[in-house]
Amino acid sequence: RICLPQEAIIFDAAGTNASSSPLVTCDEVDGCRMFEDRPGKPGWILNNRSRTAPSSHAHMAFVTAFGKEPRLLVTYLQSYTGVGDARLTIANRAYLLRGHHALQTSQTATEFFDASLPINQQSTITPESQLTGKLLDSAGASGFGVLPHSKGVEARVELVSGIKFKVVSVVSC
Repeated sequence: RICLPQEAIIFDAAGTNASSSPLVTCDEVDGCRMFEDRPGKPGWILNNRSRTAPSSHAHMAFVTAFGKEPRLLVTYLQSYTGVGDARLTIANRAYLLRGHHALQTSQTATEFFDASLPINQQSTITPESQLTGKLLDSAGASGFGVLPHSKGVEARVELVSGIKFKVVSVVSC
């Protein structure tokens, strides 16, 4: 079981209150802006070029909460051009979200985490994973050591390579 709708906290860039949620930190001074970079395609977008703060990388944060079986889904843009990679950090544990891939496509990707597991990004690289930039055999096998029923947990996304990274949705339960 993933989670029931009433248990989920959903941050959806296409939602009606996406730009005004007090549970999302996305400030231009930190190199983050919520907007449509393409018509009809909104997202929280990190951009190192627009950052004015002296911090090291553009970043955003989502305040999440978890239930009995902590789960997290993050949907973001993957593309062959114009995007980089970001570090997702929860409870001082980090996971690399690979926004750049070699396929000649731009599409969203969703990463699923059993957030209660320890972090594990050790996977065998396959020819397909080299093209997509995604370690295919690690889906769901990575977590952040989140305890059941944790509240007020920050999920921080920080641009670590490239000039842009776009988050479309974050769901925790």
